[in-house]
Amino acid sequence: MSKTTKQLSLFALVCLTALVGCDRTQLTKFNNGEVYSDATVNADEVTQLGDFLVESGFFDGGRKSVEITRDNGQLQFRMVVLDGYESDESYAELCGTFAGMLSEHVFDGEEVTMHLCDEYFETLRVINMTETADATASGDTADQDAAGADKQQVTN
Repeated sequence: MSKTTKQLSLFALVCLTALVGCDRTQLTKFNNGEVYSDATVNADEVTQLGDFLVESGFFDGGRKSVEITRDNGQLQFRMVVLDGYESDESYAELCGTFAGMLSEHVFDGEEVTMHLCDEYFETLRVINMTETADATASGDTADQDAAGADKQQVTN
């Protein structure tokens, strides 16, 4: 076997190994918004999330992408943000509230962490959810908070 053939065979083996080790990502669209998910999240959860994002105004018809997954049992809501927003403390507070709303309204109280990501869904900052019982008492807060979080969402 020639050196080139051996190198190509090794390259193919590495690629195949990488593919086998990766979870397949599923794309589901809601009002032009994209929800990426993997095998750790079931179809009902994806549908409930997408419906909530549409109803709250987060998915407003513009193209936006989010990802939902579980890592070691921890539910992660991942979204792309513009440069610098991962350092904005008032935005971080809003994201913590929004993660709490997702927990309450979509995921039956399961803890949700918000991952602020770059355009490749690489985490820039992790924000833990905050309790929302008082925040949602007004009724309109969910729509207002989702719209506020949406303002920083990168449109593709």
